[in-house]
Amino acid sequence: MASDTWLKDYEACASVGQELMVLINDRNKNGRTSSTYTKLSAQIRVKLKTFSNEVNKLRQNLIRASSSYHITQREVERRQMLIDNLITKEKQINEAFKNEGSNSRNTLIGTDTFGNNDPWGVKDEPEDFKGRSNTEVRTQQQQIIQRRSISCSYEHLQEIDLSFFQLSQ
Repeated sequence: MASDTWLKDYEACASVGQELMVLINDRNKNGRTSSTYTKLSAQIRVKLKTFSNEVNKLRQNLIRASSSYHITQREVERRQMLIDNLITKEKQINEAFKNEGSNSRNTLIGTDTFGNNDPWGVKDEPEDFKGRSNTEVRTQQQQIIQRRSISCSYEHLQEIDLSFFQLSQ
C-alpha cells in the first residue's frame, strides 16, 4: 500500500505544478500594477513553496522506501525519473514566475529577433569582416569581383581557343 500513497502524492504534486502554470499564465494576462496581478503573484508564491515542499517530501519518501527495500530497483529508478521531471518543472515554473511577462515586452521591443544587447546585429557579423572598416570591406569585395571576372574571361578565352583548335583539325 505504501507505493499507492507515493503515487497519489506524486499525482497531487504534479497537479499543483499544473495549477501553478495556469496561475502564472492568468497573472501575466494582467497589468503589473493591477490588484489582480498582485493577488495572483501572492497565490503563486504560496503554491510554489508548497510544490517545492511536496517534491522534497516525495524525494525523502523514495529514499526511505529504497533503503528499506520496499520497492524494486527498477521502481526506484522509475520514481526517480518522475521526481527529476518534477524538479525540471519546478525550475520552469520558477523561471516563468520570475519573468513576469517580460516575454511580451521583448516581443514588442523586438529584442527577441536581434539579440538582447545587439540591436544592430554586430555579433552576427562574419569573421572576414570583423575589425575592418567599411572601405576595407568594399575594397576586398571589389578585388573578389575583379578576380572572378578575370577568371571568367580566362575560361572564356580557353573555350574560344579550344573551338579554334577543333575547327583547324
